[in-house]
Amino acid sequence: MHYWLKTFLKEKGISRTTVFRMESGDGVQIVTLETVEEYLSTLDCEAQEKVKDKLLLIDSQGGNVLLYLQHIARVVAAAPPLRTSRQG
Repeated sequence: MHYWLKTFLKEKGISRTTVFRMESGDGVQIVTLETVEEYLSTLDCEAQEKVKDKLLLIDSQGGNVLLYLQHIARVVAAAPPLRTSRQG
């Protein structure tokens, strides 16, 4: 998914540094598209395929794929932080 999404975004002219800004009662949360990509890479293959299929459907109908990616960014913002090998 990661390679496919990277290629898809490049073809659409969407930068991985795109920032999604979400306001909530706790303040403002900033999530980059790169962070969304990282989150998607943690999903199982079935979930990744569903995201890919949804993006392709939106795109084929002339929709705005950034709106869907922003929806995923909201999920990322609400999720607990991912543990990485560097965090121990």
